[in-house]
Amino acid sequence: MDLEFGAEDQLVIQSVLQFAERYLAQGQFGGETGDIAHRIRSEIADLGLWGMCIDSSRHGLGFSRVTGVAVVATLASYSASVGLVVGQHALVCAGLAHWGGSDGTLGTLATLLARGTTSYCHVDASRCVLSSVSPSHEVVRLSGTVPLVPGAAHAGGLLVTFPSGMALLSSDTPGITVLPHITLGLCSAGWATVTFDNVTVCVEADCLGNKFANLAYEQQLLVDAAVAVGIAQGALQVSVAYAQDRHQFGKPISDFQAIQWKIADSAVDVEAARSLLFRAAAEVDGTRRLAYAAMAARYSRTVASGITRHGMQIHGGYGYTTDYVIERLFRDAHHLEGVAEPNHSDILPVISAVYGRTRDGLS
Repeated sequence: MDLEFGAEDQLVIQSVLQFAERYLAQGQFGGETGDIAHRIRSEIADLGLWGMCIDSSRHGLGFSRVTGVAVVATLASYSASVGLVVGQHALVCAGLAHWGGSDGTLGTLATLLARGTTSYCHVDASRCVLSSVSPSHEVVRLSGTVPLVPGAAHAGGLLVTFPSGMALLSSDTPGITVLPHITLGLCSAGWATVTFDNVTVCVEADCLGNKFANLAYEQQLLVDAAVAVGIAQGALQVSVAYAQDRHQFGKPISDFQAIQWKIADSAVDVEAARSLLFRAAAEVDGTRRLAYAAMAARYSRTVASGITRHGMQIHGGYGYTTDYVIERLFRDAHHLEGVAEPNHSDILPVISAVYGRTRDGLS
């Protein structure tokens, strides 16, 4: 298992950093209002990030999964909303087409997603009512509501997964209603509730099977973990900068031991979360891959909440004002944790792996 970044990967990350500095720094496009990713779609496409994990033969960049999550985390350290939207399209939707297969409908879908001319988001319809119109499940009807889908408010297409397969639907398909939401955190991610009212879905032969729903869940866990790592990294950076700039009693508060402890603990947590994220992304075994993805998501979300809380304490009263980035990062971290945690479904893969582990752990 190779977790080292080569020279080409490092160049990619550097390019993404420069892009983020130019387009996502505080004050660009009105901060976190509106859909930033939608407004700079062409700029993101110029970097090739919409199809970064798809093979070059299908107009993608051919990045590994590890490089993909590193890119999402880097974007999220500047704008968690942009990191989440790009991750949804490039790792979840494009990942389903790329890792789910390579020929036929999936190959065509991979090419479409790699070009990035239209934004796509993933909709998990596993809890919707599903009825088969044909015995082979190639035609089904969907009814139900999927709340708080990131990216759905501005998406041109919905990649819908359900127990018997997946299908690509236009957001204006008859019977589909997309209701945008205003959220406390990750405000620019285009959150919306998607409702299916007896929608007829035609499923291509190579898109049948429950592997797509499982793969989408795994990829979404990786995206959540990458966004959380980015939030944590961003919070650490702005907290260090503030502590070095803010003076009390004739010296910067970064010299105070209490501040140093918070900074040191935060740095350790960020590196631990990033290492677990890369470990999960590099895993190739299907069973362990899901367990590590769930571990990375759970731990990274907790770390992001803790580090942003430390950052608020370091900033003091200023941390509650919109003049400082830590205020947004704090809301983003807790919104990400709140959306993912209510049903605690990500604990199940971890428990299954722990109960079935060998003497050496999961390996």
